[in-house]
Amino acid sequence: MKRILFVIPTLGNGGAEKSFLSVLENLDYSEFEVDVLALRPTGLISQMLPPQVNVLPLERRYVNFKKPLPASILAFAKSLSFCDVFNRIAYSFILKKYRMSNYAEQRAFRYLKGFLNNGLHYDVAISYLEKTSNYFVSECVDADTKIGYIHSDYEKLGLDPELDMRLMKNLDYLVTVSDMCADILKESLPAFAGRVRVIENIISKKTILERAGEFLPYNDSFDGIRIATVGRLSYEKGPDIALEACRLLVEGGYNIKWHMIGAIDMEGIVESAEKYGLKGRFIFENLQSNPYCYVFNSDIYVQSSRREGKSIAVEEAKVLGIPVVLSNYSTAPCQINNGITGIIADDISAQSVAAAIKNLIDDKALYNNIKQALKKEAGNEHEINRLVDLINSKGQQ
Repeated sequence: MKRILFVIPTLGNGGAEKSFLSVLENLDYSEFEVDVLALRPTGLISQMLPPQVNVLPLERRYVNFKKPLPASILAFAKSLSFCDVFNRIAYSFILKKYRMSNYAEQRAFRYLKGFLNNGLHYDVAISYLEKTSNYFVSECVDADTKIGYIHSDYEKLGLDPELDMRLMKNLDYLVTVSDMCADILKESLPAFAGRVRVIENIISKKTILERAGEFLPYNDSFDGIRIATVGRLSYEKGPDIALEACRLLVEGGYNIKWHMIGAIDMEGIVESAEKYGLKGRFIFENLQSNPYCYVFNSDIYVQSSRREGKSIAVEEAKVLGIPVVLSNYSTAPCQINNGITGIIADDISAQSVAAAIKNLIDDKALYNNIKQALKKEAGNEHEINRLVDLINSKGQQ
């Protein structure tokens, strides 16, 4: 039986976390003993993990390190760990200097890494998300084979490729979720080109359809067009683009309700909706453990992102048979066949997103043709076999 460690930043309800849960649900636990190290172990999927999975407790030094700066310094000072005090101050300084960016996380890892090593040996260690998780598996974990994931368009992450190649030099494989993401990764990190593999996010059609029928989320008598968007309401996901598109549609006389399902992580977005007079039209549903019911009972799914890797929420909407509108982010063509299984807006703007939605609403034949095409969408549980093949291979680098 092989011993595997998965490392992931959080057990929240984002796309990567849902994909991670699908991986765990499809593993054969007669073959693998699985530990999970979540750097922030709370979140919706923390209660949904298979019972065979062992979630590791965080090391006390790491817990003290991640406390707010004053509390962290006090904890280390009490134990006379003055080197730890220095590392914590330096870590905070780097994050502040580079405005809490991805580049800041990359630069600050040198001060964090000494607090993460759990001293255990594994046959295989897998980081399920870019940045700190990958660096930790590369530099701090004792494992025979090391696998890292990058779920996004690497060029849009704002990272230093040269520094990444140093921090991830011990990874045997670097997995991404689409051919386009793989091409970008090979071009950005040429030294790793031979290590790049594509494994799509796992979508279980049977599970998603079952969960989509668990309850009816809308209890009003609204007879217009319902639009759904799922994901953390942060800048890169474009909730402000969605809000402005909603305003344009309402002002254009379209009877719509737009439901935003996800944790709010963009300052002022709720206030902007109220200022536009869109209360009751642009509706914040907050984080939901089962977003599928909301999507399944909507007419259109919209992803107004500024960047994506291969959005799992879009793939789920397709499996649910809901026509999709995407902003024209770089990997959008990897997700839908424009005009056949959905619509890609002309660019990443509210005007273009609104125009694409109008087209879908006004052209009933187009809408129905897309609905018909989506009936052929299937799950891809077989993708777990690609990951198992990597797990069972010896690192090639």
